[in-house]
Amino acid sequence: MSRELLSVFDSLSEKALSEILQISSTINLTKKHLVLEPDKYSNDLFLVLKGSLKQYYLKEEKEVVFRLIVEDEFCCSAYTLITGGKTFEYIETTEETTLLRINYQKLSQLYNDRIDVANLGRRLAEQYFVHEQDRLLSIVFKTPQERYLAFMQKNGSLVQRFPLGTIASFLGMTQETLSRLRAKRF
Repeated sequence: MSRELLSVFDSLSEKALSEILQISSTINLTKKHLVLEPDKYSNDLFLVLKGSLKQYYLKEEKEVVFRLIVEDEFCCSAYTLITGGKTFEYIETTEETTLLRINYQKLSQLYNDRIDVANLGRRLAEQYFVHEQDRLLSIVFKTPQERYLAFMQKNGSLVQRFPLGTIASFLGMTQETLSRLRAKRF
C-alpha cells in the first residue's frame, strides 16, 4: 500500500507504519454497506482510504446522522472500543468505499510498545473530541442558518457526496429547512 494513501500516518517512521499495516487489512465495500450496526461488538477502527460513510442511529424510524466521514478520516464505535459494550449506532457507506481495518486491541499494544504510535493515537483522539465538541456546541447554540453557513464554508464539497436528507439530519434540521436555506443567496 502506498504511503500517499496513508497520509494520516505521515508522522510515523516506515517501521511504525509497517507495524500498523501488519495488524490491518484493506476492505472494499459497495454503496449502502453496513460496516457496523447496533447491538454488536466491534474491535475495529477504520480509516477511509476512498469513499464516504455516515454514522447514525435510528430514532422513531428516522436516521439521526451525527458524523459524515470521508477520505483520511477514521470511524469506529468509540463507545464500544473504549468500554467493550455493544454498539448503539450504524456506520454505512454512502458510495463505493475502501477502508483500512485496524484491529484495536493490537493497536493498543502498539501504543504500549511505540511512543510515536501512541502520540499519533493521542493526536487523533484529540482531533475527534474537538470535532465532537464543535458539533455539539453548533447544535445547541447556532441557528439552522448559522449551522448551514458554517457547514458550507468548512465542508461545502460534501454536498456533492451525500444526499440532502443526510446532510439535513447531520445539521439537525429537516430537509425542507435545508432546501429553504439553500434557495437563499447569502
